[in-house]
Amino acid sequence: MRLPRTPTIASGHFSRSTTVDLCATANLDHLLVRRAAGRSSQARAVRWDTDGMTATVRTAQASDAEVMGQIHVRAWRAAYRGVMPDEYLDNLSDLQRAQMWAEAIQSDADALPRRHLSVVLWDSAVVGFAAAGVESGADEQHPTGQLYAINLDPAHWGQGLGRTLLRAVTQELRDDGYQDAVLWVVPTNTRAIGLYESERWHADGATQVQDVLGAIVEEARFRRPL
Repeated sequence: MRLPRTPTIASGHFSRSTTVDLCATANLDHLLVRRAAGRSSQARAVRWDTDGMTATVRTAQASDAEVMGQIHVRAWRAAYRGVMPDEYLDNLSDLQRAQMWAEAIQSDADALPRRHLSVVLWDSAVVGFAAAGVESGADEQHPTGQLYAINLDPAHWGQGLGRTLLRAVTQELRDDGYQDAVLWVVPTNTRAIGLYESERWHADGATQVQDVLGAIVEEARFRRPL
């Protein structure tokens, strides 16, 4: 997961504020992606059926931005309480996050390198989203993919939806030709780490710290071959 940095959306480029945790928002201010032109934006059903309801992962649409903002805030508050300052979490705005994601969806439609912003629906409701693309500061000759963020509504934790979404986005990076991918996560986010490790992500020893309103938050980098 990555900590709060607000990505520069207007330019179609997101700063290193990519973070991924999974609890809820697995990563902090993150951002986005959208399937490039020429690639199908049609919803792709993912095998997950319980009590007659099916999980579906598809490309994010402009109409998803409002609920994405709500999920982002709920997820962060649930995942990072006690890790980030209460003041920061309590002041998160659904509307501001929704606007951030709306701009991301709009500006990234034709971005190169390709970025991906996907949502997971449980039955017919959006309950989570993830963003991925090229690693920030990646070697242009041998670029690495990166999971910038993955956020799931806390009400749906533990149902396998995070795993479904993670696998779908990982496949997107694989399809883009990356040989491996990275993500950043707060070490205390054991729920997210458990998921990542079960999906072949492993800590590679790299760490970094961020100052969030006076609170020092550490992040560890995870990596996996694609």
